Amino acid sequence: MQDGDILYGGRWEREKRLLGFSGAQLTAALARRWRFPDSIVRALETAEDPVAAVPCCRLGGIVHVAMLLAEIGLEEPKSPADTIASLPEEIKRALQLDSAWLAELLPLVALWMCLCADAGLAKTCVSIRPKRKAPRGLSCVRA
Repeated sequence: MQDGDILYGGRWEREKRLLGFSGAQLTAALARRWRFPDSIVRALETAEDPVAAVPCCRLGGIVHVAMLLAEIGLEEPKSPADTIASLPEEIKRALQLDSAWLAELLPLVALWMCLCADAGLAKTCVSIRPKRKAPRGLSCVRA
């Protein structure tokens, strides 16, 4: 990591420093109170650092990656390969994620987001240009 690099996932540390707890901790506490299954509660509890959990929590890792992808998506749009490269290697190894497969999948996710936006299910659509042609009438916009 270099001086100008962004540390994705730093939100959890900022929340703890400013509020005394993180969104993941709050979400886990609510899930426990609402009697969610233990596996969901554990995933939320470990989402900040699923690799540190013993044993490693794969579902927490998935939540972690989803939150990082959402955070990365708020930045300047990147290519799918650059987006995947932004994810920590440790989490990709722990979840046995294939970077090439993920980079191919991201444009389809962006296309799905555009479809949801056009259907009125989302206010904005962050688009990573898909390899496949968008269906007729699809209007993807960059946020």
